[in-house]
Amino acid sequence: MSSYCTARDLQEYGFEITEADLYVLTRIRERASRIIDQLCNVTDDYFAAADDAATERIFYGEGLEYLLLDSFVEGSITDVSLPTGYTVPTYRVIGDAIVKTHIDSDASGTDYKLNTTLFTAIGWPKGVQVTVTARWGTNTVPLWVVEATIETALAMWRDRDKANIRVTGLDGQVTSFDPLPPRAKLLVKNYLQQSSQFFA
Repeated sequence: MSSYCTARDLQEYGFEITEADLYVLTRIRERASRIIDQLCNVTDDYFAAADDAATERIFYGEGLEYLLLDSFVEGSITDVSLPTGYTVPTYRVIGDAIVKTHIDSDASGTDYKLNTTLFTAIGWPKGVQVTVTARWGTNTVPLWVVEATIETALAMWRDRDKANIRVTGLDGQVTSFDPLPPRAKLLVKNYLQQSSQFFA
């Protein structure tokens, strides 16, 4: 499993983190990265930097004209295949999805446009295996993911000892830090809002 930030990121960003703390932080930053994946409703390592070589991954159709994929490097899809007896529809890549297209009967007869009526025809048959070859991941880990991971990992590191998270204010009230910092929540919320609007 990869981490979306480095131990040095945490040392530079955190307060009073020593060399001895870096070993513990290595495990914590991996856990924080998986928490970001889960909060974003994506697969583990979704935002990780891609390998140089393309590899196969298997997805399953849901009876819709679009098939959501894991994150991949733009332009890196080299092959899409279905089992014997099925024909791969003509498709175009939109974001992290492959979307069935259809031909509009315009003057040229060759203008491909997105079929906006998603339920008029099956593009990717439900329950049928779709094998896609691509470079999975991103060119670089998005900066907002790095930031959210740093914030979350540092909160987890401070939370490992309950004495670290109790703060007495001037009014005598005792406050505890939220295990998921507000800035990390905001970054994840922004991602979820953008991804939910994709097929709205």
